Amino acid sequence: MIYTKSKEDINLIREACQINALVHETVAGLLEPGISTKELDAIAEQAMTAYGGRPSFREEYAFPGAICVSVNDEIGHGVPGERVIQTGDVVKVDVGVQFAGFHSDCAKTHLVGDCSVDARHLVSATKHALDAGLAVIQPDVRLSDVSHVIGESIAQAGLAVVKKAQGHGIGLSLHEAPQIPNYGPPGHGPRLRSGMVLAIEPVVVAGEPMTFIREDGWTEVTRDGSFGAHFEHTVHVHDDGVEILTVTGQPSNHADEFQKRFGLTWRKKKQPDDTAILSLAKQEMDPILLEAWGRPVQPMEVLYVPETTTYVLVDQQNHVRGFCVYSLRPPYLHINTIVLDAQLHGSGLATSVLDNIVQQARAKGMAGIELWVQTNNQRAIRFYEKSGFVYVGHPYFRTWAMRKRI
Repeated sequence: MIYTKSKEDINLIREACQINALVHETVAGLLEPGISTKELDAIAEQAMTAYGGRPSFREEYAFPGAICVSVNDEIGHGVPGERVIQTGDVVKVDVGVQFAGFHSDCAKTHLVGDCSVDARHLVSATKHALDAGLAVIQPDVRLSDVSHVIGESIAQAGLAVVKKAQGHGIGLSLHEAPQIPNYGPPGHGPRLRSGMVLAIEPVVVAGEPMTFIREDGWTEVTRDGSFGAHFEHTVHVHDDGVEILTVTGQPSNHADEFQKRFGLTWRKKKQPDDTAILSLAKQEMDPILLEAWGRPVQPMEVLYVPETTTYVLVDQQNHVRGFCVYSLRPPYLHINTIVLDAQLHGSGLATSVLDNIVQQARAKGMAGIELWVQTNNQRAIRFYEKSGFVYVGHPYFRTWAMRKRI
């Protein structure tokens, strides 16, 4: 069965993909002659963990590394080890990231130093084939149309695809239906639908596409010693085409999202909002605080906190339906208070609000987000844990400190 994802699922997959792209940037910045594949693996895992992700390959398949690093005739699943990168190497870096239960998958091929003309042609043609395949993705297109475009692009470049290396669906599992070959005739297979999330990944060789597995049980190598290249993106099929998720700085207009999906406007607080905000705070926070601390919420801890910024969500009648108060405590953006009208719980609004806060934290150069939540508010704790927050301390009685790297 080919699953389509909900908006909430795609938001979490997008976070996994953002972490993936940031790990790739980190590795690319240190990939040079003299570094070992084991060192690259350690760097990648450190970055992945810092951003709140976990290595998919290890968790799903017990792969002996956080990432795959495949060099020259190694076409994939390269086990990190003592091999030292040399000038002229063609290095494939494949990264899988799990975040809040969802996976992302992305691969890039790097030319190290002064590489041969043939190597440069191989890498350029493989990247071009991926771009060509992505360009045809939209709802109602047959799956094999994508495969055909990729295969034709590679054939025209005088190269060969490794047929057993295929793209795939992705989500709660790293590999889901459908399988996506990089060759074949057009006009066949299931039609793409809005909400599908796919990993498109041509694996290409300069010689014969015959391979074998090394003694380590993982690393796949060409039989004739020819070099390989591998590019991959996780993408989201939507009504207007395709969104490439595994790139950094995904544009996101949350103001439009709040308006279109929820009929709400997200804006900085204006002074007349104070009464409505305090009323909503008492309505939603008092039951929790009375149980946890034995007292109701105080206005000074909701609104009148020095050096904080307040955003509100208002409906079309200008009624306040939610608000967030945060401050910058480098290297973290600290959420002092976040409250949503209980009538909107379960709508996906909380995820959208948190996505917006993540975007603002990134824009301000923060390394992460932190907040305090009362231990009796189990619904909130489960939500934050699913969103990638982890317990980091116990600042007050019946209160958890939670933190998320971004």
